[in-house]
Amino acid sequence: AHTQPQARFIAYDDVLLYLYTGRQAIRPIAPSTASAYDNDPAYARLDAAHLGDVARHVHANYWLVSKADFGVELGDDRTILLRRENEILSGLPAVFESNSGQIRIYDLRCFQTPPAPGCPPRPAEQVR
Repeated sequence: AHTQPQARFIAYDDVLLYLYTGRQAIRPIAPSTASAYDNDPAYARLDAAHLGDVARHVHANYWLVSKADFGVELGDDRTILLRRENEILSGLPAVFESNSGQIRIYDLRCFQTPPAPGCPPRPAEQVR
C-alpha cells in the first residue's frame, strides 16, 4: 500500500507477494539442483555469487526477506544462500519490518548499478 504500483520486488515467495499486493515480483534466483544430486556445495556457492543479478537486471526497487527464504534448499545450500542474501542486504536501508521480525523489506536504490543519487560509495564486490 505504501509503494508505487509499478514498484518491482525481489522475493523468494514472489507469487504470494504479487497475489497480495499486485506488485511485480520475481525470485532472486532459481538455485541449481546439481548440488542436491552431487552433494557438492560448490554449486550453491556459484549460485550465491549471482544472487543479486536478477535484482539488478530487472531494476528491482525492493527486496522482501522472510525467515522462510530458501526453505526448500537442503543443508549447506540454504546456509550459503542465506549468508549471501544477508551480505547483499547489509548496509541497505530496511524500510519495513514486521512486528515479529519474520519479514523485512529493503530499499534497493543503492544496490542498483549505477546507484541512485545520494547513495554512499560501495566497496567493490568480491567474486566468490
